[in-house]
Amino acid sequence: MSNSLRARKAIRKIFDGKYIDAPITKEEVDLQWDFLMMLKVPEHRLIEIINNEQVDKKLLQKIYDALNIYDVA
Repeated sequence: MSNSLRARKAIRKIFDGKYIDAPITKEEVDLQWDFLMMLKVPEHRLIEIINNEQVDKKLLQKIYDALNIYDVA
């Protein structure tokens, strides 16, 4: 599973096996933005990074930490 897919699942808070992948939208990020703003990445840039499969382990771990997800990237 790619880091970008894991990031999309985390932002959508979907952890079951029935997840169908699709690009993340601004509306979905808006719902979590109070937590994700600590990443210090503009919202539009974060969406672009996630949708273009450019999420590295460091960013994924920061997303997990921001959303209080207890998992290791």
